[in-house]
Amino acid sequence: MTKAKRRIIAWAIMLATVGIAVDRLTGGWNAVFYAAHLLYLEHVPPLTWPRDTFSPEAWKQTPPGGRYRFVKSLLSSDQLTGRTPSEVDQVLGGMRADRLGCLDMVGPDDHCTYLVRKVGSEGLWWMLVVEFKDGRVSEARRTLAFVD
Repeated sequence: MTKAKRRIIAWAIMLATVGIAVDRLTGGWNAVFYAAHLLYLEHVPPLTWPRDTFSPEAWKQTPPGGRYRFVKSLLSSDQLTGRTPSEVDQVLGGMRADRLGCLDMVGPDDHCTYLVRKVGSEGLWWMLVVEFKDGRVSEARRTLAFVD
């Protein structure tokens, strides 16, 4: 048997072993496919999102499901970094995912979430998460989350 054939057989055995282990540890291939689908959703769709220039007026006039168009521009501009919750309310209009303003129930080391795009019909949404540290925005990022 040639070295190349032995290598192919070794890879096949390893992949089969990994497949069996994944099947047993995660509750089946459905869990693996679901995790792979969520991983895909987390990274691929934002690559195709348009990059409309963010402005507070345009953000406030756009329904929550269409605000994804401004996320790339907003995140790359760092317009939120260092702002207080009241300043974030002025920029983003106080429309959090829970329908409250960023000032409502936000502590110094808390976060605000804003709906930006619905994914399918299972209550899965893209969200803009604004993190606060010591009462100021420390980070703004997009993420997926289930919303009731």
